[in-house]
Amino acid sequence: NPVIGNMPLDEISRRHVRQLLLRIHAQGFSKATVGLVRDILSGPFAWALDEELITANPVTGVLKRLNIKQNKQVEVDPLTKEETAAFLATCGQHYPEHYAFFLTAFRTGMRLGELLALSWGDIDWRGKFITVRRSYKLGHFNRPKNGKTRRIEMSDQLVECLSDLLKERKAEGLRLGSGKPVEIVFHRNGQPMEQNYIRRIFKRTLTLAQLREVRLHDIRHSTASQLLSDGHSVVYVKEMMGHSSIQITVDHYGHWIPSGQREAVNSLDEAQPSATY
Repeated sequence: NPVIGNMPLDEISRRHVRQLLLRIHAQGFSKATVGLVRDILSGPFAWALDEELITANPVTGVLKRLNIKQNKQVEVDPLTKEETAAFLATCGQHYPEHYAFFLTAFRTGMRLGELLALSWGDIDWRGKFITVRRSYKLGHFNRPKNGKTRRIEMSDQLVECLSDLLKERKAEGLRLGSGKPVEIVFHRNGQPMEQNYIRRIFKRTLTLAQLREVRLHDIRHSTASQLLSDGHSVVYVKEMMGHSSIQITVDHYGHWIPSGQREAVNSLDEAQPSATY
């Protein structure tokens, strides 16, 4: 709606689909967003094709032929180590109940939905790592982005913080009569926190800490950029962030890769320009 929403399925042609997708892209939306619209359109056409109401799906292959380029300019505005420390100190003072959440975010670089879906069973205390298995948003649990699980190492400080939180959660469970903690690590009244709620806490903490306004997603960027600035390998950061390819890591955080490592990554393009990393 409103371009083709009122047209009968069997009257919508590939031309209509092309025009719609190009119109959306011309409005400034990314290739990923145009692809999402393509996927939504394809669904009812696929059903109609199975029911023999139409003879072909007009959406199939359209996006590939439009040759829309992926926008590699990713807006990244990370916090420095000093700003991170100021944020965490302020959070501990004004919102101590959410300190463990934000420390986990800064130390692991997990996506917001992955943090909200974290359960105690995902934490390996002996191995000191977290297994990211799911994501949470608007009442639904789903697979992580890219559909892959991954392991993220925990710092000693994070292990200690989450261990203390687990003790609190166990005591809380005993008081409530359940005898065990709520399975979700960062819950609100026994239920997963919603994204907008924790975003409000984030913005309030930024204001109290007298820090510039950034997005909550920039915590993830902060983790990656700080690791790369400290000289840790691009491969390590790529696995930690859960990127599908090392090139995505370079596109996002190339400015923070020490020059020697950045040249090493670029040499891959020269040697094997068609390789899938």
